[in-house]
Amino acid sequence: MEKLIATGTFRNNLLLLLCTFLMSCLAGQVMAQSKTANSTSKNIKKLKKWDKSYEEWEKNMQELNAQRANLDKQLKAYNEQLNKMIKNTSNLDSDYGDLGGSGAISTTSGAAGDQSQLLQATKQMQETQMSFNMQYLQLQNSMQNENRQFTMVSNIMKTKHDTVKNTISNIH
Repeated sequence: MEKLIATGTFRNNLLLLLCTFLMSCLAGQVMAQSKTANSTSKNIKKLKKWDKSYEEWEKNMQELNAQRANLDKQLKAYNEQLNKMIKNTSNLDSDYGDLGGSGAISTTSGAAGDQSQLLQATKQMQETQMSFNMQYLQLQNSMQNENRQFTMVSNIMKTKHDTVKNTISNIH
């Protein structure tokens, strides 16, 4: 054994074995880094996909907000028109009550004609009011449905956003 050590063969074999061991360790680290790089590349692709999804969500939310604002304007205009009709009907009712209560309506044909015209106008106003009430109820119903849809889409998109956000923070 002393001859092997003296000749340096043993030392050379030991150095060769040590170099081989170090090279295999480095190769393992390089392979691990390459797997990490592949994983990072996949994560970047996922992030880009989620970013596009998030931008689409923001665009949808802006459209829904615009639609909601438009419906709010329409509802306000409708309410104003309905209030005018109610006020006109109330005025007509009070005018009719004043005519009937004061004894101004007589049994003559001219006064009876005025009374029938007034009754027809009152009936027409009541029918118009009922029509507006039905339209108002339909509008309220559609607003409720759209509000439910808006809330549902908003909740879904928020969940998607939170998932993406948490995934991004987990990657970092």
